[in-house]
Amino acid sequence: MKKLLYTLTGLLLMISYNSNAQSSETIDIATQIANDDSILAMGTRYYFYPNLDAYYDSKENVYIFESNTAKGQILKAKEVPSGYRGYSLYNGIRVAITDYDGDDPFSKISEHRRMYPKKYASKRQPPKTSKVETNIALN
Repeated sequence: MKKLLYTLTGLLLMISYNSNAQSSETIDIATQIANDDSILAMGTRYYFYPNLDAYYDSKENVYIFESNTAKGQILKAKEVPSGYRGYSLYNGIRVAITDYDGDDPFSKISEHRRMYPKKYASKRQPPKTSKVETNIALN
């Protein structure tokens, strides 16, 4: 019985050690990907957030958006404005813009608004259900 207990304990320790090693490698790979500039080499400089009408410039690490107070004024900031604070940038909708690499993405804002409307999702959305009214005659 003691041999079985020692064997199971040893096996459990090897499995737990192996799982920790795998998770630390995953973190190292994720860190390398985050610090790698090869994303820029693939042609994705701008990301468009349709629900915010804002861009993210991955080359300069700034958000580009239109001012709420002065229409037509384009602002660049390291953080999103306070009015957008409740929006989740990581879970929200983000579209990679690959057709433009200039310095003024807002020149294409009307085209991007048309292509990616608010609540745009690249994943398939479930069909909307509608209530159908039926008139049943009771005798």
